[in-house]
Amino acid sequence: MKPKLHLAPIPENFERDSDVSLLLAQAELVEEMFKVTQLVEEEARNRINGIEDLKIYKELKESHKHIGLLSYSLYRKLDVYKYHFGETDSYKEACLEHADFLEEHETLINQFFEWIEVGDE
Repeated sequence: MKPKLHLAPIPENFERDSDVSLLLAQAELVEEMFKVTQLVEEEARNRINGIEDLKIYKELKESHKHIGLLSYSLYRKLDVYKYHFGETDSYKEACLEHADFLEEHETLINQFFEWIEVGDE
């Protein structure tokens, strides 16, 4: 008799692993936002000094798209988390933080979805 086929190992503590996954997704988003803040600071310094650096402009565009993808990924992870565990305290906290992020960066997120729809660079 052949053993049963297992597609993925069953984690010992699925809820804890899911909490960690949510925290990692939030941390990636925060890290990318920090990177954008540094790029904006550098761009402002360059403008003051009369320097135009296309590299910074390209990195900013790329980072904005990456932020949109990370935000969407977090949104999907929140959906999966809610499906498995319901509206726990950690879920509610993560949702509130993500909603605040979306409200604060509404223009950036709208630009991301426009980019997705158009498929333009």
